[in-house]
Amino acid sequence: MKHLKTRLAGFLTGALLLGNAPTAQAVVIDFDSFAVGTVITNQIPEFTINPVAGTIVDVVIGSTLISSPPHGILNRNGDFSIDFTNAVNNFSFTSGGENTASFGVNVTHSGGVTNLVFPFDGISTDADLRDLSAFSGITSVYFDTDLSGTDLIIFDTFTFDIVTVALPEPAMPALVGAALIGFGVLRKRPRTVP
Repeated sequence: MKHLKTRLAGFLTGALLLGNAPTAQAVVIDFDSFAVGTVITNQIPEFTINPVAGTIVDVVIGSTLISSPPHGILNRNGDFSIDFTNAVNNFSFTSGGENTASFGVNVTHSGGVTNLVFPFDGISTDADLRDLSAFSGITSVYFDTDLSGTDLIIFDTFTFDIVTVALPEPAMPALVGAALIGFGVLRKRPRTVP
């Protein structure tokens, strides 16, 4: 009898924890569905792009980046930020540029704000992978591009995981109720002494 109560309690606890286990939804944004010249702001449900005053952020056509032709975000004028709708993990993107030595990124994540600098390899058609998977709970990324003259940077293939806590399935309340009734029945049973 005692073992049955212990097993029932363990089963109930496990079922409750499993019903609320976090799940990750993998997202890949490659910008290929947008028309040339589209200014990206809030068309993507997972994030909003906010240019700093004077920044032009376009989606351009052409095989400029090898990772995901033909489209990517073209930045010619200055800084912008990406603000995620929900915190994300495993964020990465590709970038390439012309006449630009490097650009900075400020990552706001669950541990604070981290400033990074990414150099270019000098080949504008290359897609250099920028891996930010070391940071969890990313809420925004600020791109500090310091562009001038004919400089441009293209950003493409944003990948990340949206972590959500699953709500209990509809059957979960019924399972909890059945377990509680089982505890009540076991508790009220008359004990027989041999």
